[in-house]
Amino acid sequence: MSSHTNEKRSLKIWNTFEQQLNILQSRGLVIEDFERSKHYLSCIGYYRLSGYWYPFRLPISHKKRDDFFVENTCFNDVLNIYQFDKKLRLICLDALERIEMAIRTEVAYLLGRSDPQAHLYGKFLDGDFTRYDKRLGKSKHEIWLERYHQQIKRSKKQALIQHHLQYYNGIPIWVAVEVIDFGSISILYSGLKYKHRQQIAEKYETSEDVFTSWIHSLNIVRNICAHHSRLWNTNIPKPAKKSKDIKPWHDLDRRKIFFYLCLMKHFLSIINPRATWDKRVELLLLNFPIVANEAISEEDMGLKSWEDWNL
Repeated sequence: MSSHTNEKRSLKIWNTFEQQLNILQSRGLVIEDFERSKHYLSCIGYYRLSGYWYPFRLPISHKKRDDFFVENTCFNDVLNIYQFDKKLRLICLDALERIEMAIRTEVAYLLGRSDPQAHLYGKFLDGDFTRYDKRLGKSKHEIWLERYHQQIKRSKKQALIQHHLQYYNGIPIWVAVEVIDFGSISILYSGLKYKHRQQIAEKYETSEDVFTSWIHSLNIVRNICAHHSRLWNTNIPKPAKKSKDIKPWHDLDRRKIFFYLCLMKHFLSIINPRATWDKRVELLLLNFPIVANEAISEEDMGLKSWEDWNL
């Protein structure tokens, strides 16, 4: 084996925004308005935009692309898909907030009926969740509690937590769900007793195991949106399961955001049947950026047919 195999390269040198644009031009990117392009580059950043111009680069193989751009790729094409993605994240966050609030309330309602602090005690939770795991060295519930107590500690200056710490001998689940993150809520749902998991899942017309995967995946989408990461053509890790009760979804790519837009639409049709969120999504998708060289399309999002959306 060559001694040079594991050698690391030197860091790239710092470049002015003008130099960055010149590099892009030398690789075939069409800069329609240099000063305008420099302004956006200075506001957004080269490496954030690089994720958006990646699909415009010439493909070398299935997983690798050249530094040079597909012919007739314009800086405005890159900027347009960046702005589309920003709107997509915002519209997803709108739906995810409503979904998250509904699930928080449902989990708190069912647990609270057993005991105000049922989330702290194994007897109110599923046996698999509270059972000692030799591989982990503790139970999943114990791991969840560590995360829970950290989040309560970080929130101790919030009025509702301060009030309960000062005047009560604990924090009830219906207060706790207001300050713990959606990831913790999704894990807690998976730790509910089967009858409680199934009761919530049935409301959304699926089984508890599918519902568990749904909310885990939606939490991933939420985190992508909250951290301003690229969403429109991202592959979602650990994709959600397909529901056998919603057969038209079986042909959708569960790694792509269009599947999750359909999933959010399904949730909102139950949480708020009069919501017009789906119409706003339609309008956004109908305005997907059109590029002359066809380097990108709605199919990169997993959208192949409008019939899938209208079901």
